[in-house]
Amino acid sequence: MALVDPRYLREGAEGVSVYDDLDYALQHARRNRTGLGRFVATIVIPDDGSIEVAKTMRNRRLFTVYAGPEQILELVQGRPIHAEGRSED
Repeated sequence: MALVDPRYLREGAEGVSVYDDLDYALQHARRNRTGLGRFVATIVIPDDGSIEVAKTMRNRRLFTVYAGPEQILELVQGRPIHAEGRSED
C-alpha cells in the first residue's frame, strides 16, 4: 500500500497549498501544533492564466497553486502575518 495517494503526488512535488480566505487560513495556522505554517501571507493571483490554480482536495477553501518559488514570492502582497496576530517585519 502506498504511503501517499498517487492522485496527490503532483501537489506535494510541484504545488503550494493556499486557502481562499485569510481568516480561515489564520484559524488553520493557529490550530497547527507542529510549528509549520505559523505565518500566513496574502497572495494575489493574476487572472491572465499565467499561474495555474486547481481545486485539488476535499476542503472547499483549499486550492493548489502550481508555480516556482520565485513566481510565488512575486505574488505576495504586504507582510506575512503571524497566526497569533503579529505582523512580521
